[in-house]
Amino acid sequence: MTQPLYELDTLVRFLKRVRKKPRIPVLLGLLPPRATATPSSSTTKSPGINIPDYARAAMRDAGEKGIEVGVEMCRKLLLQARNHGGRGSI
Repeated sequence: MTQPLYELDTLVRFLKRVRKKPRIPVLLGLLPPRATATPSSSTTKSPGINIPDYARAAMRDAGEKGIEVGVEMCRKLLLQARNHGGRGSI
């Protein structure tokens, strides 16, 4: 299982690094940020989690709708991952 991811490029880089290893299943870690405090605190408390500036800005602008915006970010990333390489292989 990966750390929570917020960009497809991060997943693709990881999979390229492990491609030569025996094929193993990878569970994509998704953690919708819920408020503007979450993105900044996640990166300082959890090494390996990188929340891009555009996601931070979206959460800041979301205000009371933070949870909806965070879930939508994760949904879009999941669809990107599926569309990039199909189910089970990117």
